[in-house]
Amino acid sequence: MQDARVHDVSWQSIGDVLQISRQAAFKKFSALHDESKEYLDMTESTIDLIDRTESVFRSLSDGDFGAVKALMTYTCSRSLTKKKVVGMWDEMVQSTGRLESISNTVLQSADGRDIFERLVNRHLLIGVVGHTELHHEAGDWIGRVAYSDSGKITALLVAPVGSENLAI
Repeated sequence: MQDARVHDVSWQSIGDVLQISRQAAFKKFSALHDESKEYLDMTESTIDLIDRTESVFRSLSDGDFGAVKALMTYTCSRSLTKKKVVGMWDEMVQSTGRLESISNTVLQSADGRDIFERLVNRHLLIGVVGHTELHHEAGDWIGRVAYSDSGKITALLVAPVGSENLAI
């Protein structure tokens, strides 16, 4: 909900999605929006997780593991070592060529639900996953980056297009 209002989604549109009136949406969620706005005003900057998700895969494509590691939680960086991550990326490049483009990046909850639905249901943003399509010279992949509530990477997943059960 906060994200929708921060991005100027109207109360009418929110009501339409929830199948309630704009007045009911306002009454139910305006306090949540006000709290979110106060929080955002108190923070110096917000993190664009869609942009961050795309930059993770661009950094891997450029061979800059250090940039990706700098965004990881300590626990994640201990598990996803340079050898593992770069090795996985190199295998992808060997099988489908270099990364050409990234598209259709969205944010989802860890269980794959649309993040807007998650916000409307007043869940915390813990467990947000950036989900994107990676287009290589000879094939496509799905890329997923899980984030902590502070925007740090907690997990990475790359899978063939059409894979199911991609919870990370």
